[in-house]
Order: sequence, then C-alpha cells, then structure tokens
Amino acid sequence: MRFSIKKNSNQGYTLIELLVAIIFIGILSLLSLGLVSSCSSPPYFPRTEYGNTEEVVLRPVKPNTVKLRQGELFSKGNKVAVFSFQSPNLTQGGALVSDMFSSLLQEQGFRVVERDNIDRILREQSLVGDKRTDLSDLEIANRLGKLVAADYMIFGAVTLYQAEPQTLYIPIRIKNEDRLDYEKEYNSYREKYINSWIFWVPKERKIKQLREDAKVLSLPEIETELAKLSKQEFRVIATVGISAKVVDVKRGDIVWLGQGETNDFTTVNATRRILDEFLKSLRG
Repeated sequence: MRFSIKKNSNQGYTLIELLVAIIFIGILSLLSLGLVSSCSSPPYFPRTEYGNTEEVVLRPVKPNTVKLRQGELFSKGNKVAVFSFQSPNLTQGGALVSDMFSSLLQEQGFRVVERDNIDRILREQSLVGDKRTDLSDLEIANRLGKLVAADYMIFGAVTLYQAEPQTLYIPIRIKNEDRLDYEKEYNSYREKYINSWIFWVPKERKIKQLREDAKVLSLPEIETELAKLSKQEFRVIATVGISAKVVDVKRGDIVWLGQGETNDFTTVNATRRILDEFLKSLRG
C-alpha cells in the first residue's frame, strides 16, 4: 500500500508541513538571539581592581633643564651658596626650596654656605627688603657669591606653591595577571563563533551578536566600559613649580637653567622630587 500526504484546501496544512514550519521558526529564533550551538563556553570575565591615589596624583617631574657647560658642573671641593628663592605671594615656598636645596647638597657631600651668613650679608649690603638696589638677580648672585667666597651660586623662584582639596576619581582596571589569559580565551571563542555552522550569517552580524547578544567583549571593549566606572576620594593635593639657575661666581655667567613642576600630597614631597631631578641634571 502506498502512503502519501496531501494538502487539502478544506483540511488546512498537513502534520509534516506544520513540523517544517515550527523547525524553520525555531532556527530563525536562534539566529535572532545569537545562540551558536557549535561554540564552546564563553570566557570568564577578567578580575578587576581599583587603582590607587598615587597613580592618579603623582606624575613624573620631567624637568626642562639646560646645561651651558659640558660634564659635571661643580665638584665636591667647590663651595656652593644657595640664594633665597623668590616666593609666590603670602607663601613660604621660597624658604622651603632654599633650605631643602642646601640640605640635599650637603647630603651629597658638597660644601654649602650657611644660610645665616647669606642672610646677614644680604642685609648688610642692602640687597634685600626696601633698601634693595636696582641690581639684577645675576649681579646680586655674583656679588653675594664673592662676599661669601662661594664658587657657585644657586638662585631662582617658586612659580607654583599651593595645596588645595580636590575630588579624585580612582579608575577600575583589569588585573594584569588576567589580561593574557582572557585575551587568549576571547580570541579562541571569537574564532569559533564567527566560523560557526550558521555560514549564511554575515561576519559583521556575528561580531555584533557576539558583543551585544552573547555579551562577550574584547579587552579594549571591557576597558571602555570600565572607564565609565570609578570611585571618588577627597584629598588635599599640592602643586609646586620651581625655576632655578646656577651661576659660576668667578666667571660671572649662568652655567645651568632648570624648571620643573609636579603634584603630590604635600608641598614638601613635591619640592623634594623636583630638586632631586635638578641634582641629577647638575651631576650628569
């Protein structure tokens, strides 16, 4: 006996036609959801951590320095005098820079003129205060250097000196130990996803489904999302800027120029970091 299935206009669709229609609708549903049965499990989301305030606040000094003489400018046998640095209005930045510069030079074994002697001679010669003459800073440095029998004189100005409360935004980031593993797993999963058995779906659509439907993101995409997240901290941040010059007293000319600026949690720390960089340049 032969068995055949026919569609009768009075009876509607046959059972086989209904099954085919259901299967076809199911396939379309799978495609719309971006579900790819041939892919392995998606990679685990990498672990994250918040940065720290030091990374947000501290920045390299990167001073601008100019040496007008080759090699080390002065040796430990030379006598160095540190002139009082000019200060911004109503701050003690100049005194801090001068004292710290002198201390750092002494720590490195240089002969440094005592600040009390410098201040006394400045007053006696009417080079400070209301009685200051119209001499330039270079002329004053030369005259003062000779009076205190110094070989070199250091002088300059504090260009920035402030400490203000600020709101810091601490970023969240991927842990370094998870980056490489996640990238490998993501690339493997992405390759299987794109080369899945649904060959008639365009590659661009699969990549979009991978990101939007399967919620699997590349490292740059994750970092873009993490950049939108941060925590806030309220801290006092110090900003210090210093410009300095070194004068060869015997020759009467400037042999070194330097300028630096940085942020830190205190003005003392910021000043120390700038002067450390100045000393590296002077001795380099």
